[in-house]
Amino acid sequence: MGISKEITLKKFFLKYLLTIVSCILLSFVIPWILIGILSNYNVVRPANYYEIEAKKIKPKLERLSVIKQSDIPKNLSYIIFDKNNNIESTNLKSEQVQDALNFIDNKNDWKINYFVYIKGKSNSCILKYKLKVSYTSNRLNEIFLSPEKMIYIFIIINLLISCVISIIIFSRKLKTELIPLLNTTRQIHVQNLDFIAERSKIKEFNEILDSVIDMRDELKDTLKKKWEEEKIKTEQLSALSHDIKTPLTIIKGNTQLLLESDSLEEDKEYGEFILNGANEIENYISILSNAIHNGRKLRMQKNKVNINNLLSKIEKDTLSLFQTKEIKLKSEYLNIPNFIYGDEQYIYRAIMNVLSNAFDYSPRQGTVYFNIFSRDEYLYFKITDEGKGFSQNDIKNASNMFYQGDKSRSRNNHYGIGLYLVNVVAKEHRGEVILGNSKETLGAEVIFKIKSH
Repeated sequence: MGISKEITLKKFFLKYLLTIVSCILLSFVIPWILIGILSNYNVVRPANYYEIEAKKIKPKLERLSVIKQSDIPKNLSYIIFDKNNNIESTNLKSEQVQDALNFIDNKNDWKINYFVYIKGKSNSCILKYKLKVSYTSNRLNEIFLSPEKMIYIFIIINLLISCVISIIIFSRKLKTELIPLLNTTRQIHVQNLDFIAERSKIKEFNEILDSVIDMRDELKDTLKKKWEEEKIKTEQLSALSHDIKTPLTIIKGNTQLLLESDSLEEDKEYGEFILNGANEIENYISILSNAIHNGRKLRMQKNKVNINNLLSKIEKDTLSLFQTKEIKLKSEYLNIPNFIYGDEQYIYRAIMNVLSNAFDYSPRQGTVYFNIFSRDEYLYFKITDEGKGFSQNDIKNASNMFYQGDKSRSRNNHYGIGLYLVNVVAKEHRGEVILGNSKETLGAEVIFKIKSH
């Protein structure tokens, strides 16, 4: 099958313009052709019919001794003069009579073709005729609009129909030529980058299509590299999670032996902190592994959550963490509900991740502010530290799973995984994570917002 020839957009529109002009010309020509056909079949009379009749009867009237009203055809208007050129009789209106008299005096030349002057043997007359198309049947002339008016109406209707049809045909053709471009953009939108693009018959559309295809190929290469990088990182993270389990098991085993021995009460308290921390790490690794193997989709188990118990646990674990850097935790609760509906484990994990990040980026003996408040059916957890704050790049990318953060903030650039988890948990609870910098402390500010019921 041969390749269809391309045309320019200019030729495409010119073709449409010529079609419109042709339709306009036909709208004018066809009615008059129709009148000619009807005239041949004696249905209508041509425009000069009465002029011919008037000139045909002129010799007959000139031979009459006296021109009378009965001698004049009914379809012609007239003025009959006596031998002294006074008006004897007429069926003309007063202004038409004046036109006829001016005609005799060779005035108003533009009216000449509408009158015929006839000089009889003893008197004279003027015949007035109309230059218009009419029906041969007087009955039709009385009932219907004149053929000329019908022609004008037909021309207007013809013009409207022709223009509408031309516009519809043109728009369909234009849409057809745009389909390859639209299909290409739709395929790219749904990230289907392996497809054969159709071609248009219009050169300019194909040039745009070629540009889009080039962009598609570049996007395909970029996404392929990104997917490969993410695959490698996911595999590395999965392997790391597996490798951590072995030393973690050793820590837990030895801590349990420490708790079972006759150690000091203070040692047992620290041992419990170590064991709880190890359990949390193990739980976190389990969550992370599940997220990796399930396409990063966390499985929530939503139940009734006691807020006071949850906050008490968070504060206890946070204080045990903060004491290693002598960081203060200032908590403020305002108008919080007693219960919410959600997954307690994931909510706890999300908040602890944010507090852990605040710990990492806070200076020694600094302060972390933990504000919880309720507003418009949402529960807000706002954590503010006194560190260097987020950069614009951090705010844009911090919730991406593998983002490593701005190295100027800290040596431990690891908050990307944590905030990724926080963001996922917030969305699963019909909320969001808002990142910013505090005007008061100049440090980072993270708001974890979730639906309260």
